[in-house]
Amino acid sequence: MPLEIKDGLCLRRIPLDHPPLTEAIANEVLELRPEAARRDPRMWMLAFADDGIIWGRVSDGTLRTSPDHGDWRCPRLRPRTLWRLHLFGESGELRMQRAGNEFRAEWLAEDADPEASYLDELRLLIGQEVPTPGEALPGPPEPDFVLARGMAGEIHTPPLSLPEMRRRSALRVRHFLHADPDTGMLRVHDTRIVGFC
Repeated sequence: MPLEIKDGLCLRRIPLDHPPLTEAIANEVLELRPEAARRDPRMWMLAFADDGIIWGRVSDGTLRTSPDHGDWRCPRLRPRTLWRLHLFGESGELRMQRAGNEFRAEWLAEDADPEASYLDELRLLIGQEVPTPGEALPGPPEPDFVLARGMAGEIHTPPLSLPEMRRRSALRVRHFLHADPDTGMLRVHDTRIVGFC
């Protein structure tokens, strides 16, 4: 997909106050979303922790992560090992980042702005080793999460079906552009994850 600059959207950052995270982090993360995002039927999570990458998907108001599907090889979502978390969908992105012993959270929302420019980029998911047809998988017979192994040997379980992984899925990342007042050159001013494609 060629990169195409489009007009009409800008990104707004809304800082979020929240109590310290506990082991019930999945529920706490969902509560931080604005009301409009709670109605978003398709939201996913990507988290980076000391012990690996954790994927998740919001389904029926519940955040289900890869270990919830019975895959013992994927780390659990825990505050003590978490570094960064992205809960994303068309409605916006909740971003949490460790800052010492605390987490800073913000909601990234898009606003209409005829003067603003953006572009969408596809970032292929790393992982070429997915189960072959008939191979036994952890969890239900039609898995929501499929195991993938990256080139460095890391294991992660994106919240995709087997056919989606087989067609080489990608994250859609939206870059918001800003024109330099002196030169007019565009540069990436901000970025958020939008979804899968």
